Amino acid sequence: MVSATLALLTPGQQDLATAPIVGASLFKNGYAVVTRRIAIPSTGELVMRSPLSSVLGTVWLGTQKGTVLTDVRASTTDISGTRPANSLNEILQANVGKEVTILALLGSERTEIFGKVIRVSDSNLLIETSDNFLTLPNSAILTVSGDKGEFKNSLSTTEKAAVWRVKGTPGGTVFITGLVRGLTWVPSYQIDISNDKKLTLTSKATLINDLEDMDLPEARLITGFPNLPFINISDPFDSGVNMNQFLNALSNTGAAFASPAMPGGPMTQNAAMRRGEMSDISVTPFEPNELEGFRSEDLFFYRQPKVNLKRGERGYYVLFQADSEYEHIYTVRSTTPESFIQPRGGPVMSQPSIDVWHELKFKNTSKMPFTTAGAITVKDGEILGQDMLGYVSPGADTTLKITKALDIQAEEIESEFARRPSDIKDQNGNVLYDIVTIRGTWEIINRKGREVKMEITKSLPGEAKFATNAGVITIGVRRMGQVNLPSSIKWTLPVPSGKPFRISYEYEMLIRVR
Repeated sequence: MVSATLALLTPGQQDLATAPIVGASLFKNGYAVVTRRIAIPSTGELVMRSPLSSVLGTVWLGTQKGTVLTDVRASTTDISGTRPANSLNEILQANVGKEVTILALLGSERTEIFGKVIRVSDSNLLIETSDNFLTLPNSAILTVSGDKGEFKNSLSTTEKAAVWRVKGTPGGTVFITGLVRGLTWVPSYQIDISNDKKLTLTSKATLINDLEDMDLPEARLITGFPNLPFINISDPFDSGVNMNQFLNALSNTGAAFASPAMPGGPMTQNAAMRRGEMSDISVTPFEPNELEGFRSEDLFFYRQPKVNLKRGERGYYVLFQADSEYEHIYTVRSTTPESFIQPRGGPVMSQPSIDVWHELKFKNTSKMPFTTAGAITVKDGEILGQDMLGYVSPGADTTLKITKALDIQAEEIESEFARRPSDIKDQNGNVLYDIVTIRGTWEIINRKGREVKMEITKSLPGEAKFATNAGVITIGVRRMGQVNLPSSIKWTLPVPSGKPFRISYEYEMLIRVR
């Protein structure tokens, strides 16, 4: 005897061919170019489930050499199957015409009734017993049971399914390519500076598969900025949308495609582990990927072998490692907005405390570019800080922030040094602008107990005239509508420990007379 209050069966459907994914190239925005493969049966006609919806214009079919397609169309078909009976009412419906035993609460007593189910409605059951016909309210039924092999706890269903019908050379192979959402990768880096002379950069990829089960010999992970203006529009061939839906979506393509923000979030570490225990842990327990990536125009493809992920799973892969000599630098960046300049003279700007950042400077010594991603800096197993590592070409230099350098203080003050009328006048001969000379001074105090290398960058709203301590002046380009010529000064210099260290500069700019 089988008893049920609800069914726990997996729905079954008649078999339809499916085209598994055999190749995937993943962007970092949730989309991937996937390639599927399927064989045409000996009848020369293939009926397969429609793949998941692709981006407009990216659905393309190819064939193995010698295979010719004569007809390809997307349509729907009726498929029969079963689904679980999810309530006592549905269990009764599944057993119409069957002999069952029902335990019902009639009044205050539990009563067992044996008979054939004749008819089931939303509120009542008609059952034929050996003596008569009984009508029972569904709310009174507690359990339903029946003989094993006869009792059913699933319902037969007929549903519409989207299918592709492909006619072509019997036994031929068809490849289907499309850009779909649901498969992506998230890069990240670890910079280990446990060695005082050389750092080790480890590149990691996390693959997110919310698409479908896949077992790939290789996945390709893309870095670059593809132009995908129709990314929010489904291709009409495999999406199942009607004509009006498609045309309405097409008319809304004026919205700009927004590049997704890079993943971030706080980094955590195991506080229960002592420093010595942390330093003994290998941060790269996997053998780095030895496959070299390749470039295709402005995109670069990392190659990750053996990607076997079920839908909903995430994969952890080490792409590559690279060693590089490095140096510690301490950086300050400051900008004087044009609005700070007073039309009648006086102090211009005073910043009593400016952030000084401790950064690493190193070279990409690998044969592959660094894609934009979050990067942590570690030493002896401890995380020192995290920042965004931008795109870096092979052989190029880059910097990465570690943390603020609290032992180094930087102060800056600018003031007006001189002012004279310019030659710019209105039609009545009135002077429109004054030429203002501004002098600035930096004072830096290094309390780290050793000399440090600093890079100080100052962006100016006017034209730099001189800078002490071998500051390098760069004159910018005057943009349309700008009166002043912007410029910048960069100092790269050693700063001794203990005593104030000063540098100065001077620039000129036009200030409108009010």
